[in-house]
Amino acid sequence: MSMFTPPLRLLFTGIFVLMQIGFAFAQIDLSENYSLKKGFLYFVNRSIDFGTIKEEDGIRTGTFVAYNIAKDPLVISDVVVGCGCTNVEYSKDTLFGGDSIVITVTYNPAGQKGKFEKALFVYNNGMPYQVFLTIKGETIPREKTVLDKYSTNLGNLRVTSMYHDFGFLYEDQVDTFRIGMYNAGEQTIKIKGITGRPAYIILNSDNLTIEPGKESSIEIVYDARQVNDLGDMIHYLNLVTDDYYVPEVPLNINAHILERFPKQTKRRIRRNPVVQFEEKEKSYGRILKGDTVKMTYTLVNKGKNPLIIRKIQPSCGCTASSSDKMEIPSGDSAIITVNFATAGRSGEDTKVITIITNDPAHPISKLYLNGFIVENPNAL
Repeated sequence: MSMFTPPLRLLFTGIFVLMQIGFAFAQIDLSENYSLKKGFLYFVNRSIDFGTIKEEDGIRTGTFVAYNIAKDPLVISDVVVGCGCTNVEYSKDTLFGGDSIVITVTYNPAGQKGKFEKALFVYNNGMPYQVFLTIKGETIPREKTVLDKYSTNLGNLRVTSMYHDFGFLYEDQVDTFRIGMYNAGEQTIKIKGITGRPAYIILNSDNLTIEPGKESSIEIVYDARQVNDLGDMIHYLNLVTDDYYVPEVPLNINAHILERFPKQTKRRIRRNPVVQFEEKEKSYGRILKGDTVKMTYTLVNKGKNPLIIRKIQPSCGCTASSSDKMEIPSGDSAIITVNFATAGRSGEDTKVITIITNDPAHPISKLYLNGFIVENPNAL
């Protein structure tokens, strides 16, 4: 039997509800004097700690709960996650006064390791218009098998990767990397060499033999001193073996070669050439497929010494670029002409033209040409 009479029970219930509401409002920063007439999204929890997760245990799920504690309706426009390992779903878009929403977040530990903290952003038309949420924890990676380590399967030969980007290399640098290999077959595999390579890409492990079930590696050396060029270097090579099933393994080796400038003293800095473009991005609007676009960009030398264009490098073979002068005196300008052939392309398109100069502060400049290619003349 209750010790409280019905009126007292109602009184204590009312006090309890008021305490709960007061607690909720205590969690809200009212320092900006938000009007509680306009939609106000209050989250019961803003962080989820998944604790320790084993990669092999798979996807983990958590929920965020929020209320619209104002009178006016509130609309969730988007929930954005900051990682491909995270996904979200939410129960509704519109919250009337007093309504709640459940945001379900999943975290996939596959390929992850160590401590993590992932961000979610909830956008809405209320206050605050952007809410920051987090999930965190620690992923314990599963023990990798030899097949995981050598994930690319090419016949009996498995390799760690068929692609490597050396990134930025100065013209006087030498760099190396190793390709790990595993013989998954029953016969010995012999590495014979690499075809299609220029002299500055060197294989240090010619005539390498890999026994069945054994691991090995080859070293690739990139000697930028022998390149005699600047900018993006893209190489498509073949690793030649005597494997019956796949005797040639395709390799893609890239690098970007930079000029090595002298040490920059105050005197040199005062006299250096300086790159300045009147415009770096231009649009041709809408154009019919098959037509050719011609656009010009003006480059001005704002420095004292002559500005030398070392190289003009379009991002596509469909784009041809040239300059009316390759050496620009102080205060003078050059006109860079870009011709873009639209054949074989459609829809929104962007082309990038890289300009490499002897400006030590800005040796690489990017020009952009964009627009929309239509196939039907009536769409112009």
